[in-house]
Amino acid sequence: MNPLDLIYSGSQRNVWLDGFLRRTKVPLEIVCDVHRNDEMFSYTLGASQNSWNDALVLYHHSGLMGWRIVQQLLALCDEPERWLDFGCGYGRVLRFAVAEATELAITGVDIDARAVEFVRETFDVEAVVSSHRPDDFGVSEEHSLVTAQSVFSHLPRASFEGWLKTLWSRVAEGGILAVSTNDISGMPEGLGEAGLDFVFERHSESDDLLEDLYGTTWISEEWMRTAFRSVAGEDLAWMHRIPRGLWNAQDLWVAKKRLSAAGETGGPPSPTIERLPVGYLDGVELIGPNRINLAGWCLADATHEPVGGDGPGVVVEVLAADGTVIGSASADHLAAREDLVAEYGEGFVGGSWWLEIETAEPLAGTEFLCVLADDWPVHFSLLDAADRKLRTQRELHELEVALRIREKELEMRGGIALRFARAAARRLTVRRLAVRRDPKA
Repeated sequence: MNPLDLIYSGSQRNVWLDGFLRRTKVPLEIVCDVHRNDEMFSYTLGASQNSWNDALVLYHHSGLMGWRIVQQLLALCDEPERWLDFGCGYGRVLRFAVAEATELAITGVDIDARAVEFVRETFDVEAVVSSHRPDDFGVSEEHSLVTAQSVFSHLPRASFEGWLKTLWSRVAEGGILAVSTNDISGMPEGLGEAGLDFVFERHSESDDLLEDLYGTTWISEEWMRTAFRSVAGEDLAWMHRIPRGLWNAQDLWVAKKRLSAAGETGGPPSPTIERLPVGYLDGVELIGPNRINLAGWCLADATHEPVGGDGPGVVVEVLAADGTVIGSASADHLAAREDLVAEYGEGFVGGSWWLEIETAEPLAGTEFLCVLADDWPVHFSLLDAADRKLRTQRELHELEVALRIREKELEMRGGIALRFARAAARRLTVRRLAVRRDPKA
């Protein structure tokens, strides 16, 4: 692999990323190279307001979330020996499998030939370039587990059922097929007509793929169940939908193939797939040389008896650069948040938390903050960076509020002045953002 093809080389040993890997107990030997054409990293960088360190952590955090789901899916297979990662991209998820499941045979498949070459050379696994056409699929072997994470959420109707049928045919007896979809209830207003079961919008986060072949798709639960049963036929042992089962965003559909000899297969009709906790750090306040006030929110899967009873057990740790915990505290109470339950669904419990941490030594700002919900990290950053980011967000929010107030005032006067004021205010906001954003911060 040409070093110039990498936007990040794991040999650089980024202290933020190493801190995250150390806290999540991922082997530090994991290959963390990121290709410069990896659109998932570019998307994460934009979502991180161009903070390079935040993006590196979030990219690997989402990959680890995907791998933790794959591990649970492998446990449902009768013989968990071979995994087909359909839509593997540049190995955001499978890099963790290579590091932690050395006995697992992995095949990565993607339509991007550059991604396939990168995965093959970087992670030393089998990798195959896919066609747009399901009939031309280049993998003939059956696998214990076939996954398509965030693939069917982008397919048009013309190829959706064809790919579902093709991937089902590559599942071994007693094996699992798992795909993720966007539920139509989450479709933005103004897209499609009311009552539709399948909506395809020619737009996605990808700049490389043709919009007619790869956009954004929303489907109803009824439509997906019908399509799955039609494709699987009598080979279907059971099928289950886990709302927001992937990255707490997309629904996860899990189906198991029967054993032809016995006519049945092992495993429960409703598999145990635990959705990982989700959360956010809302506030950081330094109230002394070695004291911090923190606030945020966390939710956990209600179907798996979270540690906290009425929500996840929340612990915040302050870590030195070498991973040593120099201060920690637990949240005694979670205040109910109806808005979060409405957003994430009735299957989650939790709410807002707040606590104070006192460390043995004065804080330098170079320590790490790790927010854990049921021992899963929902936030990880440098203390100083978290403080600066939240202050910037508050100031930008105040600017937006002031802008809306000013617009209302001008709206009462009407006319051209309103348009000029909006343009000037937005230019001011952009300039202030440009000053505050530091890609290496």
